Formats: sequence, C-alpha cells, structure tokens
Amino acid sequence: MRGSYHSAKAKNSQFDIKGRLKRSAWPYISDPRERFLNHPLQIMTSLQRESLLDHPVVTTFLHHKWVSVGRYAFISSLVIYLLFLFMLTGFIIVMPPSYYVQSFNHTLENPDRITWKADGKQRWVDSASHFNVLIFNRFGYIVIIALSVLNLFREIIQMAVHRLNYFKSANNYLELFLYIAAILFTLPRGDVEFVNNGHLIQPWQWPLGACAGFLAWINLVLFMRRSSLLGIYVIMFLDITRTFLKFAFILFIVVMAFALTFYALLMNKSAFHTVGDSLAKTFVMMIGEFDFESIFFSSDYMESQSTSFTDSLFIPKLTYVFFILFVVLMPILMMNMLVGLAVDDIQAIQAKAHLHRLTMQVDYVMELQCKFPLWVWRSSVIRRKAFVVSKTRVGKWMQLISSLRKELKKAIKICNNKQLADEDRIKDISLKVDEVIHDMRERHGKQVQESESVHNLQKSIHHRVVHLEDSLKLLHKKMDALLERKAEQKD
Repeated sequence: MRGSYHSAKAKNSQFDIKGRLKRSAWPYISDPRERFLNHPLQIMTSLQRESLLDHPVVTTFLHHKWVSVGRYAFISSLVIYLLFLFMLTGFIIVMPPSYYVQSFNHTLENPDRITWKADGKQRWVDSASHFNVLIFNRFGYIVIIALSVLNLFREIIQMAVHRLNYFKSANNYLELFLYIAAILFTLPRGDVEFVNNGHLIQPWQWPLGACAGFLAWINLVLFMRRSSLLGIYVIMFLDITRTFLKFAFILFIVVMAFALTFYALLMNKSAFHTVGDSLAKTFVMMIGEFDFESIFFSSDYMESQSTSFTDSLFIPKLTYVFFILFVVLMPILMMNMLVGLAVDDIQAIQAKAHLHRLTMQVDYVMELQCKFPLWVWRSSVIRRKAFVVSKTRVGKWMQLISSLRKELKKAIKICNNKQLADEDRIKDISLKVDEVIHDMRERHGKQVQESESVHNLQKSIHHRVVHLEDSLKLLHKKMDALLERKAEQKD
C-alpha cells in the first residue's frame, strides 16, 4: 500500500528520478509578466524583506540560478556589447566629420580629389592608420549593423513578451534609439573614399553618430548595474540624478532670473548678447567660471577707460549688486544644497547597501527568466541540491574551527541573552515597585483627604449640637417663664 502510494506520487510529480524537471512540466501561469510579479522573490524585493532575501535557502537558490544560466547570459551579453561598443567607438574615431570636408570632385578616382578644411588632410589622410581604417571602417560597420540588428530583434521579442509593460521602462527607449541610430550612422555608406577602404559618410549621419556614441557608453553604465561589485555605485548615480531632476525646475527658475537680468544689463557683451547666450553663460558661471575680468574690467593696465562698445559697462552699480547676489546664491548656497542632497541620497543607499545588492541579484535573475524562453530555464530547475563537505584534514580542521566558532558565538549570545534577560527583569521589578509606591502614595493621600473631610464633618456636627443645646436651654427658660406667668395669673 505504501509502495503504491509513493509510485503514484512519483508519477504525478513534475520531476524525474534524477530530480530534473520533466519535459511535460509547464508553469502554473502562462503570462511571463504575471509570473514575474507573483514570484516569491519579487514579492520579497517589493516589500524589502532583507531577512528573507538573506536566508540561506534564498541565497542558495539565487546562486544556483546564476551558476546554471545567469552567468553565461551576463558574460555573453557583456562580451557582445563590448564588441559593439568597441567597433562603434573606433568607427567614430577613424571617420572624418562632414564639416572637415570643403568640397570633393566626383570625376577623379584618387583620394586627393577631396578638399579639406584646416588640418583635415594631415589628420585624416597623411596621419591615418590604414590598419585602423580597415578594421573599423571596412569591417567595423558590418559588425555594428549585425549586432544592432541582433539587439533590435531581442527588443522586438521583449515587446511581444511584455507588451505594454515594455514601454514603461526608460532603458528600453534608450536601447531602441541607440541601435537605430547606430544603423543609420553606418548605412548608407558614401561612395567617396578619403583613403583606401575608407568612405565618407553623409552630413546628416554625423549627428546620429554622436548620439549613438553617447548612448552606447551610458548604456554600458546601466549594464554595469547588474554587477554585484559596481551595481551599487550605478544605483547611487541614478538616485542622485533623479534627485537633481526633481530639483532642476527650481534651479532653472533661479538661473533664468539671473540670466534675464544679465541679458538686460550686459547685452552689449558677446557672452550675454542673446537670451540663450546669457542663459548658457549663467549656467557656466554657476560652477565658478565667472570670467570676472573680461566682463567687469573694461579698462587697461593704465586704468584708461576703454572706448569699445562691447567692453563698456553702462550700469555698473546695479550690475555689481546682481553679480554679488549671484555669487552668494548660486555657487555657494545652491551648489552646497545640491551636494547636501547628493550626500543624503548616498547615505540612504549605503545604509541599505546589502538590501540593494540582494535586490539587484533578484531583479537580474527574474529579468533573465522573463526574457529567455522556458526551454532555457528547464535545465536550471531542480528538485533538490546536495552539499558535500570535504573530508580532508584541512577540511576537518576548518570544520572544527567553524564549529568551535559557532559554539562560542552561541555561548556569548546565550550569556548576553541571560544578561539582557536579567537586566530586563530588574527593570520590570523596579518598574513594578515604583508603580506600587506610587499607588500607595495615592491611596495615602486619598486616606488623608478622607480623614480631613471626616474631621471637618465632626467639627460641623459638634458646632450644630452645641448650637442646638443652646437653643434648647433658651427654649426651656422661656417655657419656665411662661409657666410662672400663668401661675401668677391663677393666683
């Protein structure tokens, strides 16, 4: 009967004899997003249960997920992305920008048909490394396009899996624009060669290349968020950025106030000639680049006043007042306020650094589990995991030391607990004694008040009795006098 029970239980189990997941096994929720939200690890991170996330069962589970699938996905993604970043950066470095080209002749066949501006010919032709041009220009654009298409295909799969939830992450927009800009930056290729195997690009492609290069390196920072060593610093950077964006509106209002004032007072100077120039100059002045001499000192070393219109200061007193006010408010108060906000954010993150590290591990594992198909994760799902302790002499000594250390910790903990328990008992007893004394004092006070009230009542009764006796005596005298009068009348 017992054997048939176990055989039926094994037959209905989702695992085979070796403890591996069967091919017929299927998750209890088909929607990967819903499965992600209902996962116990995700619930622990959303509720910030550090004690649960740090439990040996949970840490062992995360380590198993990382060893089985996570590390391979992370390393392969990192290598592929570093290759993409390397090729894109090299392509930007070896390619001459369109504003260096003055003109070119379509009829000639040699590279000398290009007319360069400034030192363009020396920089892009004479000093060019043909090996770098061959690697980055000839083959680099192929690698950039291939990896961009591969990553775009991955983003499309994520769109299909996550649907509307895909568009709730700003990182997805960044990656989409990055790979599209990288493709447009390398395609179409120009037909004009500045060197052998080196083709010029169109003028409209160069701004896309600048944006793609910036986003590629920023995306590497976001990619490092998954690292256990560097992830905490990326979180600090992102948190400080969010704090600054919350404060940016107030900062812009104050900067705009000074920019408009300097525009009105210093419009004749090139740095404040327009409102936009004044706004940009005010932002630069906020970090300490005042350029005080060129703005306010229009006289030469002989103290002769300059007659140039652009060097003159027409309203000096009011200009000095607003400049001093700007120096006090912006570089001193405002910048120190930003530093204080950043320090507070960093301290808050460092206080929960271990929780953030565990949360990052859970987020990365769950993110991979949602992105990859189910057949990838089947190999990582096991029923049990056994840990074998080494029986070597060193292992025995380490085990003995570890056990002694644990026993010592337990003994110290017990002693501390006993001491704390005794202290708590003494505190409880002293509190109870204080409560009893307080109650006795209150009762004694009530008894004194009651005795005083009884004494006062007795006095009042005594006075009334004496008064009543006096009244009776007076009445008795009056009755005697009345009886005597009646007796005299009868006689």
